[in-house]
Amino acid sequence: MMIVFVNRLLSALMLLTLSYEMLRAQTNSPRQTQEEYNPLRLDAADEIENQRIDNKDILKAKGHVKFSQDTLTATCDQAAFFRDLQMAILIGDVALHDLHRTIFCEKARYYAKQRKSVCQGNVVFIDRSTTLVADSLIYFQDIGQLFAYGNVVVFDSLESVTIYGDESFYDVRREYANVKGHPYMIQYDSTKFKGQNTARLSRGLMSNPILDTIGNPIRYRSEDQLSAKGLFVESFIEKNKVIIKDSVSFIREKLYTTSQKATFFTKKEILLLEDKPAATYENNLMTGDTMQVQFKNKVIHTIYVKGNGEASSEADSRGKKTHRLKAKEMTMSIEDNKLQTLEAQGNAYNIYYLENNGGVNEISGPKIILYFAQSGKLDRFKVVGGTEGTYFPEKYEDKVGKN
Repeated sequence: MMIVFVNRLLSALMLLTLSYEMLRAQTNSPRQTQEEYNPLRLDAADEIENQRIDNKDILKAKGHVKFSQDTLTATCDQAAFFRDLQMAILIGDVALHDLHRTIFCEKARYYAKQRKSVCQGNVVFIDRSTTLVADSLIYFQDIGQLFAYGNVVVFDSLESVTIYGDESFYDVRREYANVKGHPYMIQYDSTKFKGQNTARLSRGLMSNPILDTIGNPIRYRSEDQLSAKGLFVESFIEKNKVIIKDSVSFIREKLYTTSQKATFFTKKEILLLEDKPAATYENNLMTGDTMQVQFKNKVIHTIYVKGNGEASSEADSRGKKTHRLKAKEMTMSIEDNKLQTLEAQGNAYNIYYLENNGGVNEISGPKIILYFAQSGKLDRFKVVGGTEGTYFPEKYEDKVGKN
């Protein structure tokens, strides 16, 4: 008992001496004033050892180590503190808490003067509804910005959006993130929990996924997922907006789109496609200047094309005949994952091949509406306004569109 008491007394004296020396150094140094930074303070440790190497004081701490500086609190299993540099190396079960933000990792270097953290090994950054996972991370506390590298996952729990990539930048104050290096985004499938579990399981914490009526974890079907790829992904978390740029592809159920830029408004459930957009739904291909896809409860509802709209689909199995519809604006309506109508407005022009080599119809007018059966085949059509139409028998099909 006496030995334990003496060890604890020595540790307490070491802590008091260290705090006094830090305060004295801060007071005497003309270059390091209270206005520049507050020194890092060792608050607790089971064991403390002071060493002097190359005329530099190094404090080693083990067991339940705790440092603090202003709003930051750091805990770990063991640490080495370099007083002159005001830098601490934290090892083992590292956690850095700063207001509502927390970083977990295996090893970290903390620079008190710059208020910068360099974290390595199974890094998890948590900021309210946003979780970021990476191999390594650099966090600048004063400006609230970080850079993450290696196997990056950015998860927004409010919108169930997960973004993957090789590296990422995150701005805490703007709630903005961008991801580079083969980035892709997924919303509302089993990865909804995967992103969250990665963060929790890396800390040895159990996750609690939503269970169905018989107690099994709920997992969304593959056809329920929404995914997007590009060369650069930006996430404006507060604005509920994700922007994907360069060689963008977007997949949702039967819908597949490509463009050079896509903006997904997660709360409004709107996908805006710009710069050479194209969309394929079942056997129908649509193109135009800009394109907007409206979802309702994660299900495709309408596809709207503005400017030089064109829709096409194969009319025969050999791909030699193609149904075509052109107009200034076009709207495709979908219900229960079935194509219902395709409306073309503004100089509408339609070429439709009849079944069983029955010839082809060429129709034009201010507005054309195509109605589809449950099978996906054209059931009937309606032309609104002045109408012009020509029927071509099979042997004259090559004359279509040449008048």
